[in-house]
Amino acid sequence: MPTFLKDLSNFQIKLVWQNASVELMEARKIVFIGYSLPDADFEFRQLLSRMIHCDAEIEVVLWGAADSYEEEEKRFRRFFAGKKISFEPGGVIAYVNCLPD
Repeated sequence: MPTFLKDLSNFQIKLVWQNASVELMEARKIVFIGYSLPDADFEFRQLLSRMIHCDAEIEVVLWGAADSYEEEEKRFRRFFAGKKISFEPGGVIAYVNCLPD
């Protein structure tokens, strides 16, 4: 859940976050589907900012008309400034249909 205060003291949760760190460090392409990058999700935003490789390509899959996601697009562009970022406003089906075979 997006929140400013996550309880990360649980061993299993720490392990998940540690594994996520490794995967993000190694990833050259990151796809966000249905995630708006809320300011309240502080810990996850910190994880992203510290672990995503500087050359990683960022794709954001939105749903609906492109103009209805202006704030989300601004938030992603500001957060990932300097990285290659693209948006798919048509949702998951349009995104999957555009993937190479």
